[in-house]
Amino acid sequence: PECPQKGPRLLGQLVGRVGLEEKYECILAGIDGEELVEVDTQGNKVRLLGRKEPTAGKDLKTSIQFGLQRKVAQVLAGKLGAAVVTDGEGEVLALYSSPSFNPENPAEALTDANLPLFDRAIGGQYHPGSVFKPIVAIASLEEGEIDKNYTFEDTGVITIDTPYGSFSYSNWYFNQYGGTEGKINLVRAIARSTDTFFYKLGEIVGIDKLDFWMEKMGLTARVSIDIPGEILSLIPSPEWKLKVKGEQWFLGNTYHLSIGQGDLAVTVVGLHRALLAIANGGNLCELGIAKEPECRNLKLGKENIELVKEGMIGACSSGGTGYTFFDFTPQAGCKTGTAETNEDGKTHAWFSVFAPSESPEIMATVLVERSGEGSRVSGPLARELFDYWFHP
Repeated sequence: PECPQKGPRLLGQLVGRVGLEEKYECILAGIDGEELVEVDTQGNKVRLLGRKEPTAGKDLKTSIQFGLQRKVAQVLAGKLGAAVVTDGEGEVLALYSSPSFNPENPAEALTDANLPLFDRAIGGQYHPGSVFKPIVAIASLEEGEIDKNYTFEDTGVITIDTPYGSFSYSNWYFNQYGGTEGKINLVRAIARSTDTFFYKLGEIVGIDKLDFWMEKMGLTARVSIDIPGEILSLIPSPEWKLKVKGEQWFLGNTYHLSIGQGDLAVTVVGLHRALLAIANGGNLCELGIAKEPECRNLKLGKENIELVKEGMIGACSSGGTGYTFFDFTPQAGCKTGTAETNEDGKTHAWFSVFAPSESPEIMATVLVERSGEGSRVSGPLARELFDYWFHP
């Protein structure tokens, strides 16, 4: 509950300024009592005119699992990044931004170049890269543009001719190894994270419907987590680009967005919630730490959800991109992401994973800034968290 009232604070009294302590300040601190006293000219008490009894502070029960929270802090130690772990209905089991700071001496954090006071989990916007692709897949299926029988021939590169010249858009597998996927369906494209497949999906669906589905999947709204400081994701559109950049929207912009690049920038908690809605069967949930999250059913087609989840299970199975989970039990579904940052050529590393695949007990999303590939950097960290939870 919100604070029903706030009493006066004494000079020098400790006050919650960040996180849960700020959000639930008056519940935790309570309200001091007061006395109205008549005194004589010497300051001696004559009589009590009135008294207001103090209100004791109350305990705050959270959904945080302390051991898991500590494990998240351990795996992210020395890295710039964030992680969120929830159950299947949005209750937060662990939430961490790295590096952290010592609350007993916050002054030293003010000059730290790694910005420990910056909450990367709720206050940072990051290009998601391929971890965004399941949302594009859902949009394509729900709009009826493709179905389980749709296939695409990956030759490594898509080239488009425009009045401004020819532009080529390639697949990561072609860039790194010179390889092609050949004819693939949606499940295989998710498992292998095939860029060219998703370029084509973006072109088929179109930017207007993609924007509609990003809104429906919750990416244009806050996740309503009960700590202050959450910002919105940046969801580009033709109207946004014209207003902000003074430029028209091109097909290439749609291509970039369809693989989680371009101007698209999401929060860690925002992307986690959108993917959680796929993992849990179509329920878009708030995220809550000391409150019970509310969920609403998106009324997605069951077959469509299962098809995308099958692709995410494939990503965590032999031949997929999430190799750190190939031997994991129970069966997991996941998606890797490696997002270009335009900063020194370094990439953000993403990994989002849930298990058991049929009905997730937990789901984790891990981001490490400017650190390399999601499968190699964030994947092993997520595996440590899941080993801790499922195989203590």
